Amino acid sequence: MKIINITFLAVLFITVSCKNKTESSVEITSENTYDLSLTSAQMAQGKINLDSIKQKEIDTFIELPGQIEIPAASKAEVTPLISGNVLNINLIEGQKVSKGSTLIQIKSPDLVQLQQDFASHGAELIFLKNDYERQHKLFTEKVIAEKKYLLAESAYKSSLAQYNGLKQKLIQLHINPAQVLSGNLQSSFDVKAPISGTITDIQVVNGSYVKPGDVLCKIYDKSKVLLAIKAFEKDLKNIKAGQKIMFYTSDNQPYNAEVHLISPALDPESKSVLVHANILDKGNFYEGTYVISRIITHAKMEWVVPLKAIISVADKNFVFVLDKQEGDIYHFNKEPITVKYKNDTYAILSNNPFKDKQIISNEVFMLTE
Repeated sequence: MKIINITFLAVLFITVSCKNKTESSVEITSENTYDLSLTSAQMAQGKINLDSIKQKEIDTFIELPGQIEIPAASKAEVTPLISGNVLNINLIEGQKVSKGSTLIQIKSPDLVQLQQDFASHGAELIFLKNDYERQHKLFTEKVIAEKKYLLAESAYKSSLAQYNGLKQKLIQLHINPAQVLSGNLQSSFDVKAPISGTITDIQVVNGSYVKPGDVLCKIYDKSKVLLAIKAFEKDLKNIKAGQKIMFYTSDNQPYNAEVHLISPALDPESKSVLVHANILDKGNFYEGTYVISRIITHAKMEWVVPLKAIISVADKNFVFVLDKQEGDIYHFNKEPITVKYKNDTYAILSNNPFKDKQIISNEVFMLTE
């Protein structure tokens, strides 16, 4: 005959002992050997439930690596249109800016020359336009030869094209052309944000000499991040646009996404294809962050056990199976189970090894032998 002594962990032990000291540790005399025996009072105090292993519709998924990506349309490199020296900069990396806001002020001798050229072409254009219109009238009246009229037309249209080109450049530099024509010239221009986003990679300081093509800073719009997943060739037949995705960052925080499009280009070395997904949840995501993604391909009926019902020891999994009930006493044996995989809530089994039997379906971490 064997004496089975079952003890709850500290929290349950204190709760039970306050009510009835004799219930915190139960001695059961039995001819059989059990791994665990509990009274109904202990079951109630510990809120321990019994249930059978059941089938449940479980999402089947492909687990693949990926990373957070900012699409090209949500990035911008800020560059000057003409050369000059940085006159004023008041930016900090991580600062949020709105499209059209002033980022940097640049003082430029080239700007003064540009405005002078524009004003000069403006004055010349008035003369050439009048001459063209006069020559056109004389030509239609057959007073002059066509050649003279065509020369006047060519000079006018050539000057007009140059004038309009300079005008557009001034507009891009946020200079009012009308003020230039009135003689109001500026020695500096503002560099404005081409998109809304967060400032990164500031490359200049006050006084820096910059020229067209130099990157002054970058802007990332983190509100439009994507998930880039590396899918292998063997998995592609199971991946389609619109499928739901659960992905996890390094802190195991889950986020939802959805397959947007699948690249047609196969990487010849890794035999993988990029799958782009729209992120559905808000989060403070950073480009390049590594994630583990689960693309949900379909749902399937599976035998499942709640994770709270499992004891894991040395990579092996066990559950407490009800063997017998004697009056007020429940006798359990710790039985091994084979787990195919686990999700956030359940362990998925290949079959039901304990048909017509019940198991402890929750809070087994509170129990010790």
